Amino acid sequence: MSVTQICRRANRGTDDRPLTSTTPGRSDLIAPEISPRVEAESLSDRATRLMLTEISFVYSSDFEANERADEDAELVQRLVGELDLFRKESSGSEKSLIGSLKHSLEVPLLSPEEEQALFRYFNRLRHKANSLRSSLKRARPSRKSVEEIERLLADSCLARERILASNTRLVVSQARKQASTRQEFEEFVSEGMLILVGAVDKFDYSRGFRFSTYATHSLTRHFYRCWQRSQKRRERYVTTPTEVLSNVVESAPANVPDPEETQLMNHVMEHASDRLDSRERKILSLRFGLDGRSEKTLREVAGLLGLSKERVRQVQMRALKKLKQLADEWRPQTAMA
Repeated sequence: MSVTQICRRANRGTDDRPLTSTTPGRSDLIAPEISPRVEAESLSDRATRLMLTEISFVYSSDFEANERADEDAELVQRLVGELDLFRKESSGSEKSLIGSLKHSLEVPLLSPEEEQALFRYFNRLRHKANSLRSSLKRARPSRKSVEEIERLLADSCLARERILASNTRLVVSQARKQASTRQEFEEFVSEGMLILVGAVDKFDYSRGFRFSTYATHSLTRHFYRCWQRSQKRRERYVTTPTEVLSNVVESAPANVPDPEETQLMNHVMEHASDRLDSRERKILSLRFGLDGRSEKTLREVAGLLGLSKERVRQVQMRALKKLKQLADEWRPQTAMA
């Protein structure tokens, strides 16, 4: 999911239709494909959609005094122009998430002054849009007011896009620390970008902290919750050695020995000691009764070995993964024989 797609999703109103810019020269940056659809709406429908759309912002007294408004607008225009130029230069590249990330990671970081200006500009425009919206009348809305609110919201999204683009590497860094597979990494990045959007909307720039500090806490909490859910699922559905092998060799009918499955099982058990260390062998033996005794729970194994229950589970999963890999390596050899 690209930064632009994230912004479109975040800007959707209650009727699930994104807003678009009416500023000349900028409509190509904000959901250009839906511009005709918005123009086709009646003025009353547009006003109703705006009245039902939540416009969040962090208030500052700077808005009333209109301090540094022109200076911020000039700086933001330059920063957004840089992002637009960067996109044109990288157009035609990979369409995959990983491919788009490679280019997003090259977007220049923001200086503290640039970051402050973007957040001031972003919140000032949304504050103004919210004030104008309160004067809208559903029966006879003002076309000028509706168009101005749409312009303000679209322009604020340009500032938010620039902030998101400069902080994509933060999401990637946090996702890489938590993910154990490529699929999990891509899921974490997609979810992390949505978390980043929420962090932009809630960040109070007036406190003087860098946005990356605030966003890191939000991402860490979210990814930790994702990791906990994943761990609970894995523990609930523990994979046994037989189930691991069944992913490689189709199970034979009941009570009818499958020669190939028997060979596979013998091969895995014969070479298991070469792949597993002593602790892994001990834990599998206790957990699945490979020593002829009854199977033991994670808690019982943890007590016997003086380890935590979670550590036993981690070692068990690592050992089973090794056995699965051993089985996968054996299968092509038998197929070529």
